[in-house]
Amino acid sequence: DFLPRGVGIVTRRPLILQLLHEPVEQDYAEFAHINRRIFSFEEVKKTIQAETDKIAGANKGVSSDPLILRVHSSNVVNLTLVDLP
Repeated sequence: DFLPRGVGIVTRRPLILQLLHEPVEQDYAEFAHINRRIFSFEEVKKTIQAETDKIAGANKGVSSDPLILRVHSSNVVNLTLVDLP
């Protein structure tokens, strides 16, 4: 439960979400522009918000610059989703 939720426009830049089925012991996420594994999906949620604010502004600005997130898990199927503003 790490995607933006709320009233009005909450997705303010495209989010390319890649679910990758892999035999891992612990699920983790990686942003394409950050070179590290994130094991806390609460941190993923905060990173999405912070990176969106950095590019689109802290108000309700919108950007076409996508945020790419890969989730590695043995509990998903290989799937790519795009969440648009």
